[in-house]
Amino acid sequence: MEIVPLAIYFIVSCTITLYNKWLYDYSFKGHGFHFPIAVVFCQMFFIHIITRIFFRFSPNMKVETTTQTFLTGLLPVGFFLVLDVLLTNEALDRMDVPMVMIFKSTSPVFVLLFSFFLLGPQTVSPQLVLSVIFICLGTGVVLWGENQIVISACLFAIMAAACAGIRSLMSQILFQIDDHPFNPITMLHEISFIACVMLIIPLFTFENGFLSWVSSSTPFRIFETFLIVLVGSLLAFVINLIEYVIIYLSSALTLMIAGICKTVLLIFFSWMLFGEDLSPTNIVGFFVCFCGVVLYNWVKLNSDQRSSESIQHLDGKSEQSPLLAHSSLTDLTAH
Repeated sequence: MEIVPLAIYFIVSCTITLYNKWLYDYSFKGHGFHFPIAVVFCQMFFIHIITRIFFRFSPNMKVETTTQTFLTGLLPVGFFLVLDVLLTNEALDRMDVPMVMIFKSTSPVFVLLFSFFLLGPQTVSPQLVLSVIFICLGTGVVLWGENQIVISACLFAIMAAACAGIRSLMSQILFQIDDHPFNPITMLHEISFIACVMLIIPLFTFENGFLSWVSSSTPFRIFETFLIVLVGSLLAFVINLIEYVIIYLSSALTLMIAGICKTVLLIFFSWMLFGEDLSPTNIVGFFVCFCGVVLYNWVKLNSDQRSSESIQHLDGKSEQSPLLAHSSLTDLTAH
């Protein structure tokens, strides 16, 4: 059931990675435009507009939000999303993308840790832990030796990975609330609005030169930049929606591992298509990572089969994640 969303995720995510590289290395660099927070703010704003348009034509899809759900679920998810963006940008300012990827690839570890402490040890199996260790270790070996390590950048990237892990896990909890479940489009609608509001202060604190750039640029350059950001916003809408669909259908851990696989595949295709160096150490890393992915899918398949047998009396919800045994925010806050 998750194969189609995962395939779309890989295609769109790789496209966004290449788009962002072109965006900052070639397009915006010539315009003197380097405002990543402003770009994210515009993307979240356009995403919110798109979801509002969607609800005008499909009002039944919108799930009303209670005050408790907003304060204990949506607000923290939006907060950790903004924090993830800010910390990642700080890491990328200090270190190149490949090394940042190494440390952001630790996000599945944080998903397991948060699941263990918040939801209980019964939600984490030894086989699951082993598969995540293999995948993270393999990714680290693939990228090892690419660039010099900058301690501050590493800390920012690890904190960003922790934020990504906890917001994905909390998103899954919101999807599993028994009496008031969310759907991906409603989640995207609410989170994009919260992110826009929370990004206003960082935008004018860290990127106050944005307004100066607008006032000093020609109308044509502003319009051209607007179109470029709009294309990125449409891509961001698709990838964010697909991410929530994957969490909705599977689990937060599946999304985190899909992100790692995308990183490894990008490096592999860079070697095949562009002739970039691939050492024996990198090949070993690919093999270790592949073993971890196979083990994770084996654990996931067995877990889904057991869940299908034990919860057939529920309304079609036959795919429970091995990570989450609870299905309400009250259960989460009670630990």
